Amino acid sequence: MSKRVSLSLVTLPIELVYRILDHLDNFSILVSARNICTRLNTIIDSYYPYQTFSELDLKWQSLRQNLFKSLLRSLQTNTTITTFELDGHLLNNANIQELGYVLQRNQLTKLTICGGNRIGAEALRHLAVGLSSNQTLTELNLGESQFGSVGVSHLANALEKNTKLSILCLAWTNIGVEGARSLSNLLRNSTTLTTLFIGKCDIENEGARELAEALTSNTTLTQLDIGRNGIDAQGVKYLADALSHNKTLKTTDLAQNTIGDEGARYLSNALNNSALTTLILWDCQISDEGILYIASALQYNATLTMLHLGENRIGSRGAHHMARALQKNSTLTLLYLGTNHIGDEGALFLANGLQNNTTLLELYVERNNIHMEGTQYFINALETNTVSAI
Repeated sequence: MSKRVSLSLVTLPIELVYRILDHLDNFSILVSARNICTRLNTIIDSYYPYQTFSELDLKWQSLRQNLFKSLLRSLQTNTTITTFELDGHLLNNANIQELGYVLQRNQLTKLTICGGNRIGAEALRHLAVGLSSNQTLTELNLGESQFGSVGVSHLANALEKNTKLSILCLAWTNIGVEGARSLSNLLRNSTTLTTLFIGKCDIENEGARELAEALTSNTTLTQLDIGRNGIDAQGVKYLADALSHNKTLKTTDLAQNTIGDEGARYLSNALNNSALTTLILWDCQISDEGILYIASALQYNATLTMLHLGENRIGSRGAHHMARALQKNSTLTLLYLGTNHIGDEGALFLANGLQNNTTLLELYVERNNIHMEGTQYFINALETNTVSAI
């Protein structure tokens, strides 16, 4: 009578283990087969499909807590995954604390845990512990959370010790003025942060002032999004003054702040001295008067390549101002004027301006009450112009 042989995954020949792994996806391998024993870990690490497993995307997927805990434990010893996206998971403080441990041991370069996670200040304190010693993460997205000014203070303190993070997104969080103050301290000391997204963070004018003070001495930040923050002309004045001294910031997004014509005047002064290449002023309540200031600056500006003025209050007179700027400007390649009030007369002005411009490549004028007459003006201009898209 033959004896029944009992086989175990941990004792199978490596070729058979590979065959079993062929029938599992990488996520299942990570949470179910890793950390059983050293031998199996070694085999999995040598399994080629697992070696190329660099992105773990769990956006809006529902995971049981026990499975999620197993995942985080496995990530602590994983050496292949560099991108981890967790949008939409209702994480608790224990989960975030475990994630902090992951950051101390893992090779992650990008972490996204925004969108419905409702991370509070205490949870962010746990994450900050991991960030303070992490030397691989370059991009962190914590948007749409509720950690407030206390949470961002924990984060900023940790990042002062971090020498790798270059992209930080805190959009749609309630950090307020105090949070902006914490970030301004970070900007004064950081030598790696290049991109900061803090749109819809309720920083208002006082928060803009805090950031502006830091920008006068910061030499690393190249992109700043502070749209939808309740900033008016006074707040923009603080920022414009800083831009006149800052020579590294290239992209600024001020969308949906009520800067108006007065704010446009302050920005026009900054355009004469700043290094900006992209300026987004979508829905900023700028009328023809404000466009006159910006257009005057554009005649002499030698850095700006992209200007977004969509959904403002620009009429035919504003289009005339911009057309005159286009005749002299030699750097702008994209101009967005969609959803304004340019009309056929404004189209004529712009078309005439294009005839003497050889650098603009894209002009957007949709939803401007332009009819066939105005369209024909643009068609005629394209016969002698280099614009590839209108």
